[in-house]
Amino acid sequence: MIERGKALLDQGMTHGLSKRRWNFVCGCADDLPSNMFWEGVGWEKVSQRNGISHRNTWKQTSKRKVNIYIKTNYSLF
Repeated sequence: MIERGKALLDQGMTHGLSKRRWNFVCGCADDLPSNMFWEGVGWEKVSQRNGISHRNTWKQTSKRKVNIYIKTNYSLF
């Protein structure tokens, strides 16, 4: 199963790189098993924030924790 997810992710990142996007960020709710996927494909957990309500996409109103993962290509640092 992880192979299919990785193949789809690789296609998306290849498309992003073709558009000169070097950094990729995603959020994943802390209570989901998909966090193992992001760690398994080499993304780095860099932060955590509160979830966002379906009514307001600008304010962090949910108590649900969301992990923030990043994948950086061609970093200067």
